[in-house]
Parts: sequence; structure tokens; C-alpha cells
Amino acid sequence: ACEQAIRLKPDYARAWFTRGAARVAPSLIEEGIASHERAIALGLSDGLAFCGMGIGHYLLDRFERARACFEEARRRSPDLHGLSAKILFCTMRLCDWSALPALSRAVIDGVEHRNTQLEPFMFLALPTTPAQQRRCAGIYSNAVCPPVAPLAHNHPRRTGPLRIAYVSKDFCNHPVTYLIAETLARHDR
Repeated sequence: ACEQAIRLKPDYARAWFTRGAARVAPSLIEEGIASHERAIALGLSDGLAFCGMGIGHYLLDRFERARACFEEARRRSPDLHGLSAKILFCTMRLCDWSALPALSRAVIDGVEHRNTQLEPFMFLALPTTPAQQRRCAGIYSNAVCPPVAPLAHNHPRRTGPLRIAYVSKDFCNHPVTYLIAETLARHDR
């Protein structure tokens, strides 16, 4: 869809941004960075494109460039989610220990007081307490896997044999198909 939008309107900045955001596979990261640069050149002025470029540079181990992109993103969009943590982890990868205490405190405060969502394993690298780590994990898990209502109703169980269902997106040529075949054959005995 992005490619088609760009063909129809080459100066559509949001299409270039979306194209860049979709290019996260290792072989496409450079292309993604270039797409973000094009979106910025076309006038996308918020911090999202800079954040996208920063992620690309980070994935390519270009931590100085990544940090500069994240800092520009924060300057343009101060409320953009997770930028302090991204800057902190670039700074750590660059072994720039001078800024570490202030950046760490900002990230920890974000989790403690503003419900900032941060991957829990990254949070373990910071000087935190078990309670802070649990809070971070709770915020993250609620954001990534929000609670859902149970599928089953609390009706009394009907009598008769137990009914079992197997759900898969593909019971075709898949290793599990071969491993479960004997189990399926033993049903209804």
C-alpha cells in the first residue's frame, strides 16, 4: 500500500514514514532509514520519523547516530513514548557514563510516576528494586497483552463425554501434525 501511495503521490511524507517503519528486517533497515529521511525532507516535522531513523541506526549498531536521532525526536515531540529509555540505552552502548545517573533516574521515574512502558529486560540493566522491576513488568504486560474476558461461560457442565477441540492455523505439512496424529487417532475409544 505504501509503495502504491508513493507511486501515486511521491511527495506524500506519511507514506514515506510508514514505508520506513515497515522496513525492520535486517536486509531492509538501510532502506527504512532512507524512507524516514525522505519523509523528513518532505516536511514531516514531528519526532516519529527521527525516532524511526534512530531505531534503524540502533539495530545497525550505530549508537552515536541513533542517540542523535532520538534526541532530535525528543526535541520535536517531547511526549513521544520511550525516548528517554532509547537515549539511555544508546548512551550505555557508547560507554558514556557521565550522563548515566541522570538518564537512569529519568527512566526509572518514568516507570514509577508516569506509567512509562519499557521492556522489562531492559529495565533490569538499571539500578532498580524488585518492586520497581515488578511495576515495569506489569505496565509492559498490560500494554502488550491487555486482559481479555474469558471465553467460557460459567454454565454447569453437561453430562456425556468430554469434547476436545484442536485449533491451528495450519494442520497441513507441519511437524506438530505428525506428532499429534496418534493422539487424534486414539480419540473416541
